[in-house]
Formats: sequence, structure tokens, C-alpha cells
Amino acid sequence: MALGASITAGFYCNGLKFHPYSTRLSKLLSNLKNIPYHVEPFGLSGERTDRMKIRLDQIFNYYPPESFDGVIIIAGTNDLISCESDDTIGNLIEMYERCLQYNHFRFVVACSIPSSAFDVKSEYLNKKSKINNALREFVEKSKNPKLLFIDLMEELNFCKCTEEEQSKYWDDPIHFTPDGYDRIADILFEKLQQNPHLL
Repeated sequence: MALGASITAGFYCNGLKFHPYSTRLSKLLSNLKNIPYHVEPFGLSGERTDRMKIRLDQIFNYYPPESFDGVIIIAGTNDLISCESDDTIGNLIEMYERCLQYNHFRFVVACSIPSSAFDVKSEYLNKKSKINNALREFVEKSKNPKLLFIDLMEELNFCKCTEEEQSKYWDDPIHFTPDGYDRIADILFEKLQQNPHLL
């Protein structure tokens, strides 16, 4: 399952269209495993992490947890304007730990908050970096073989892209184009492939 807000939903064209990264990731995993593999997207536009952790419990109450063999969490962008960094970090870690309670889960992927055009603002970037660094540190210290940190901020960084790449991958300052969401799928797939014990 893919858990998150508008980026997980694949929001673009002002919300008139959606292209979730899970669609391409499903195809990539299916080809790798030679069996049908479906990544179900649970993306709710505008959601902050305090509400997302409640929704995660609701998802597990509605769908038997055995319906899924792993989770990818991309969240935190909507927190950056109005939430304290420590609250966001705590909410995300709580969701990771909640998912790790299920022994049948093969993996829990903790992603950094993705890059955006607002990263040029130092206060915004510093807050995001604090959260992302804390998430990385939590994963590294946990030493849980099922828990994987994927740094989307580093792998697809707005400020390091050319203007042509920015136009190709970003639809607006925060959300991606279909090419951008497909690139996220490629990044996730590459990192999962590098950790075959998770698959």
C-alpha cells in the first residue's frame, strides 16, 4: 500500500487529474516478480500527518492488514506551513511503528518529504531538512531489516535540476507531472531492488 496525501494520490493539473506513482510501481514490481503485483494508493489531498495516522488505523480496521505485504509512506509536506517539526516527526515515526507491528509486512518504506520549488526559501528548507534528517536517523538507529529510508529529497531535488528538468517533473511548486510521479516510482523501485530481502 502507498500512504500519503496529494503526492501519493498523483495530484496534478490543479487536482483535475491524478497520476499516482503506484500505477507505474505496480507494473515494475509485477515485471520483476513475474506475478501480478498491485500497490494500492491511499492518498488524501491536503492531509497532515496528525490526521493521516488516524486514517491509517481506519484503513487497517476496514481492510484486513493481511491484504498488504508492505507500505510506502510519503508524507509531511502539508505539515510544513502550520505544524511543529517535532510533531511531524513523532507522527511519522508512530505510523512506521504501527506498520512494523504486523509481522507479515515484508517492508515499511519511510520516505523523506519530497523536494519542491519552495526549497529556495531557507526557513522552509531548514524545517524540511530537520524532519528528513530525523527520519533518516530513526531508521538507521532502529536497525530493523524491514524498515527502509528512501531520500526522495536527494534523489529528485528541485534545486539541483535544470530548468528543463523542473518543467518536466513538476506541475506546480509542490506537485509533480505524470513524468515526475513515474520518476518517483522508478526511484522507489531502484531502492527496493537494492534490498531484495524486502521483496
